[in-house]
Amino acid sequence: MESLKEILSPHSCHLILKRSAWPDDQFSMLNRLPTPTECPDLRYILADLGNPAPAALASALGVSLATVRRWLREDRAPRPVMLTLFRLTRWGMSRVDAEAVNAARLHAGRVLALEHENRRLRRELARVVSIGDFGSANDPAVERFA
Repeated sequence: MESLKEILSPHSCHLILKRSAWPDDQFSMLNRLPTPTECPDLRYILADLGNPAPAALASALGVSLATVRRWLREDRAPRPVMLTLFRLTRWGMSRVDAEAVNAARLHAGRVLALEHENRRLRRELARVVSIGDFGSANDPAVERFA
């Protein structure tokens, strides 16, 4: 597998730093929720979870058994319930894993970009210090030897 430094060139690292100014709403947590069309039907979600008993669902979700039975009959539940159950499925876990990998790559890229910028600034500072080394009276080196 390629190392992250091979994947991210200094140019791409610089772009990552510039992108840190992206609008907050573009990457907010709320935009990461699956849309109603991305969320499978209740029967598929429950099948992926091993078809838990209605009583177990009612207990886990803090609702009555009659409510769960109505959801099962209608093959539909309120959106917060669907999102909660979706996150427990293999599809939901896969989304979380993908988001974690993407976030890790983004932050690793930021680290590389900052390291690159730090090296560039240190070189520039060394150049400026070497140009301006005139031995002034308030130079710390002069004060040490005075």
